[in-house]
Amino acid sequence: MKRLLVLFLCLVVSWSVLAQGSLPQNIWVGSGFFLPGWYLNAGVDLRLRYEAFEHTPQGVLGDDYSYIRFRWRPWLIFGNEGGKIYVRGAHRLHGYFDGDYGYRYPDEFIIDNLYLDLYGLFGGRVDLRVGRQDLIYGAGRVIIEGTSGDGGRSIYFDAVKAVVKLQDETTLDLFGIYNDYENRLAIGNVTRDLNRYTGGNNKMREMGAGMYLKHKVSDDLATEFYYIWKRESSYLANGFIPMPRRDVHTLGTRLLPKFNERVSGELEVAGQWGEVDDGERIRAMMAYAGLTYKGYKINKIEPYITGSCYYMSGDDSNNGTDHRWNPLWSRYPQFHELSLYSYTPWMNNGQVDGLWRWSNIIYPALEVGFKLERGDHGSLQTGPLFADQSNGVSGKYRGWIATAKYGFPIIANLCGDEYSGRGMLSGLVYAECLFPGDYYASDNMAWLVRLELNASF
Repeated sequence: MKRLLVLFLCLVVSWSVLAQGSLPQNIWVGSGFFLPGWYLNAGVDLRLRYEAFEHTPQGVLGDDYSYIRFRWRPWLIFGNEGGKIYVRGAHRLHGYFDGDYGYRYPDEFIIDNLYLDLYGLFGGRVDLRVGRQDLIYGAGRVIIEGTSGDGGRSIYFDAVKAVVKLQDETTLDLFGIYNDYENRLAIGNVTRDLNRYTGGNNKMREMGAGMYLKHKVSDDLATEFYYIWKRESSYLANGFIPMPRRDVHTLGTRLLPKFNERVSGELEVAGQWGEVDDGERIRAMMAYAGLTYKGYKINKIEPYITGSCYYMSGDDSNNGTDHRWNPLWSRYPQFHELSLYSYTPWMNNGQVDGLWRWSNIIYPALEVGFKLERGDHGSLQTGPLFADQSNGVSGKYRGWIATAKYGFPIIANLCGDEYSGRGMLSGLVYAECLFPGDYYASDNMAWLVRLELNASF
């Protein structure tokens, strides 16, 4: 009841702020109703997903594991030219076929997004967003996933973000984040640890602030620069092992050069420093470099090929300095799920590390793919996966990995012309395999298959 009261008060406050804005005439509301100055829109997106795993080398999943998930997210927008209120809920049903490892996914409805947008502040140079929102920057290597503990149900941040328009080709995002370990706006009787690092009931709070500058130097070069501070509060690893507070500072840049009509590149480099309350220092780095060649269209098929290498530092010894890269808010399947699920709490010289916490990776890869005019797209990516540091195991070779995916539109106009072409239905087929190397004790080939349908109204 308290959570519903908080939601109601947020909506009332947001309504009162919007009501003070200027009101244009004859703005479209819903599917044909007109109300001077205001607009209202609503909809829902649906996702049905089947996944199966087998022979994951180590980690939280069993040898055989398969399930089906259904997620639906209704949303509502209400506003005027000065701003808007956006609210989105989420509910996910989860059924196991094999490998139920004892956890039953909570049957609860959550508030996934709830924010207020205000446009054109300070002479039209600042747009402000306050509340629960999704934050995605760059290629998702530092900020994209705010709620790792609930998988693909949500990715939100409780945050404030201001977008400052410095010049026509330059914007600066300023943001502050405070993510609790549970969703306080949920209808249900199950507490889900959203920031969990090594199991449930950790009670870690993640907070931070930063800036992200985007500048387009020319048509052939776009640049991004960022600084992010993150604090991970003290918490209980696996529910009972006290772990100290951690402060991490990250400074990085991302360059997107275009050499000609066919060849483009991407370079991202970032360094980290900071301290842990137990006196340990933090010194780490991340780098990504990729080169893409886009081929000529053949019967409306546009092929491409990308060569890349991704590096995240690992910890070499217990010398008072932690060299492991901290992925900040990017604990999600960045390029491969089987290797991510193989991260366990006890991988780094006996130190408690986080679930799905990317570090200690060297991944050179080759990707070939295509796009069609109607929206089909597919790719095959493969390469050897190495560890930067062996961490006392047999070797640094994690194994050979490969991913394949094919996404395709099914219907682009579910609701018909009467509703301005609104509505979409699409599908996705995705597969992975991992041939483990000497870094793991297992030598069985691991694989994953995903079948997915998505719809939006």
